[in-house]
Amino acid sequence: MLKLNQKFIPVLNTNAGMCLTGENWSEVGVNTLAVKLVLLMVKPGISVLKAIPNLNQYLGWSGDIILNCGDVIANREGIFTVISSYDGSKLQFTYTELLELIHQLKPKAALLPKKIMAVCPELLNQWDNSILPFFAEEELCTNPLIHSPGSYYHVTEQEDLKTIQKKIAQTSDRPCYLFGRINLELIRALQDYDQILIESDIPANNAMNGYVYSNQDLVDLNSPMQSMNFTTISENCQCLTCSQHFTRAYLHHLLRNTPLLCQRFLIQHNISYIQSAKL
Repeated sequence: MLKLNQKFIPVLNTNAGMCLTGENWSEVGVNTLAVKLVLLMVKPGISVLKAIPNLNQYLGWSGDIILNCGDVIANREGIFTVISSYDGSKLQFTYTELLELIHQLKPKAALLPKKIMAVCPELLNQWDNSILPFFAEEELCTNPLIHSPGSYYHVTEQEDLKTIQKKIAQTSDRPCYLFGRINLELIRALQDYDQILIESDIPANNAMNGYVYSNQDLVDLNSPMQSMNFTTISENCQCLTCSQHFTRAYLHHLLRNTPLLCQRFLIQHNISYIQSAKL
């Protein structure tokens, strides 16, 4: 069963997420990671995915995995299309192929595409009950289900906090999963809700690009102003980076000269900052 004690869910298979190993993620208290189906379809590709026993073994991660298929949309014929960011080639698959792939990959939970119940009404009879399904909230409102699965919302940049809070209020009886471009301010505002999971790549991506969290500020370690700043990133921070007394000046120079190593330190700081009880 998916654990709900970790409210913030980082994304493993983005450029930022792949800067850390499974051990690095565990070091900052992460036991659940999200994986984007769209990115998996491009790399390693569907033929490789069909040949692996499960996602955990392929990704080298011993914790829980949430497979996010909530941002893929089928056309009127029920065909999903993913365009490769490498060569522009089109990768196509059906609802049936998607469901078979989810069962094979064995994530702990999966966000299912919108309208899937209308297209595949037999889904629940065939579903692997070891995988917690998250349906789009609007679909749950129109389809009475045998059991009480989780629901999800794709948060857009146009939505404010009040709009999101109203949506969450409709899901108080089941786990609610939010994903999208959710920044630190929103994460902070939403973290006290029960049964809520918040997926965002922004904290890790910020860190990868040299932007780190310090109290109420976003610090740019690329700035020349940090080159002689011998304080840690955030006062009283107990993360692995700050507890080793790595100063902003040191990290500024490390980011310029050994970026891959520095990015790991910065991502671990940002994730630890969010994981802390009080932001």
